[in-house]
Amino acid sequence: MPLGKAAGLQRLGVVLGLGRPAGWGDVALVPWYGFPMASSEPPGRIASLTFTRYRSFREAERLDLAPITVLLGKNNVGKSSLLRLPLFATLPFAPAGPATPFPLDDARLGPPHGASLAEVIHEGDYAGLEVGLSLADGRAWSLAATVIPERSNAQRLLGLTADGVPTRPSDLAAARSGLASGKLAWLYEGCDFVGHDRELPWRTDVYPGQPPARVGGRGEDTFKAIQAAAGVTGDDAGFARLSQWFRDALDLRLVHEFHAERSEIRVSFAAAGRSPRPPDQCGAGVGQVLPVAVAALCPPPDSPRHLLAIEYPESQLHPAAHADVAEMLLQGLRAFPERQILLETHSDPLTLRLRAMVAEGRLSPSELRFYYVGGPDESARLRQIQLDEEATPLWWPKGVFAEPQAEFVRIRRALQSREHPEDAGGRVG
Repeated sequence: MPLGKAAGLQRLGVVLGLGRPAGWGDVALVPWYGFPMASSEPPGRIASLTFTRYRSFREAERLDLAPITVLLGKNNVGKSSLLRLPLFATLPFAPAGPATPFPLDDARLGPPHGASLAEVIHEGDYAGLEVGLSLADGRAWSLAATVIPERSNAQRLLGLTADGVPTRPSDLAAARSGLASGKLAWLYEGCDFVGHDRELPWRTDVYPGQPPARVGGRGEDTFKAIQAAAGVTGDDAGFARLSQWFRDALDLRLVHEFHAERSEIRVSFAAAGRSPRPPDQCGAGVGQVLPVAVAALCPPPDSPRHLLAIEYPESQLHPAAHADVAEMLLQGLRAFPERQILLETHSDPLTLRLRAMVAEGRLSPSELRFYYVGGPDESARLRQIQLDEEATPLWWPKGVFAEPQAEFVRIRRALQSREHPEDAGGRVG
């Protein structure tokens, strides 16, 4: 999505109700219909994201989102940066954000996304980065920004394009206010994220009197979200989904207690024939998957509803339960069909179960999309792994999930070298 150049502007629309920003001179203003301010309906879900010079990606790339989108690849290739891209790309829509295009201290990003925008731009290229998104209803937006090194890497807005109309708002805070009034703050507020470094409250938590906005990037509000589902909003269906999943996947009974006099929440799990224990006494995997399950199956009533990004949902779980995580994601998708799920995983069983859902007809091929993140050392590239109607990939990246087979071959060669050392030549790899 090319950005328009400010020098070539002849006519500009009234941008999100901003009127005539200072410094625009005699530029003619005409009505602009890109983001209708009067609409009472939120914009459609995100259809695709585009980006150039973003983190480890130097070239222009496009990520098309399906109801379930899976990111695959080796370590340190850019998957986690890509997982956070929807949150990063919607930062300019924050209704009360600071006067910078990308406030990097936003709590939704989880661990710091970068000390400055210079760390987010590929190799610190002062040409800047460009990110954009397209909505399912046809509307589109892109923004380019860079840094000014001599001003302590202060952010500088290079260009803003919406529905093909280039703009140059001189007051980003006013632009952000206009975006909020135009219902586009819903894009910012509608993205949720659960990171890999999850930490539950220590055995108990205090309910503040109202449901949390989300479970939190580290799962810090998980207990509050469970209390909202079980005791405040009366979402019996959501709490039942959560409880049933733990019974089916891990053979654990979820126990929720609320002591009103202290507003204290206590969550524990009971195995068959045993007394309830807090999550930290049930193995690391249980505590790691609980925030993911809550976000997917019984999110707080006012939590984000159009995109849920999850970093390693299978973290710390035994591989036998990874397929059950895939079942959880499908169940959450069916319970909240307006929401998309974007996940990063290293799990072969999880991806195989998702493919099996396509083969079984529980997911259509259009509802599932795999991407491989890889490429040369100096720049990551993004490539879609397309599936046919039988859930067979049309191509598969070399070495991804091939480790078990490679190790079996290594064992076999080692045993052969013991039996016939004269034939093996000492080679075991």
